[in-house]
Amino acid sequence: MGNRKERLELILKIQEHRGSKVLVYFTGDRRPFPSQVAEDAVLPLYKHLLALKEAEPKTESIDLFLYTRGGDVSVPWRIVTMIREFCSDFSILIPYKAHSAGTMIALGADRIVMGKKAELSPIDPTLVRAVFSY
Repeated sequence: MGNRKERLELILKIQEHRGSKVLVYFTGDRRPFPSQVAEDAVLPLYKHLLALKEAEPKTESIDLFLYTRGGDVSVPWRIVTMIREFCSDFSILIPYKAHSAGTMIALGADRIVMGKKAELSPIDPTLVRAVFSY
């Protein structure tokens, strides 16, 4: 999609157009090891939200630009409730895919804004379990 500067310019344009602040949560789907919605995203998202609050304490609207093929279904509730602590208006921007756990995140928003090729999906209730060997 271009370099970092181009992506930041696009995010700023979206923010200006929508009158919001935009967070981006983009997981990959390239094989053999696609990334997914997972617990390890919660802390970085929280740090971004804290930085946003420090920079602009009166932020009312937050948009989450989301692309994912799914992931751990125990994580969406944490992400949604966390974002809601920092704003009164929460929207999801879905340019293409927000499957399974991504669909659950979208359902927690006040508004879902989808592109022409955007997809939500059924929710796969499989929980991720850590396997330990001793």
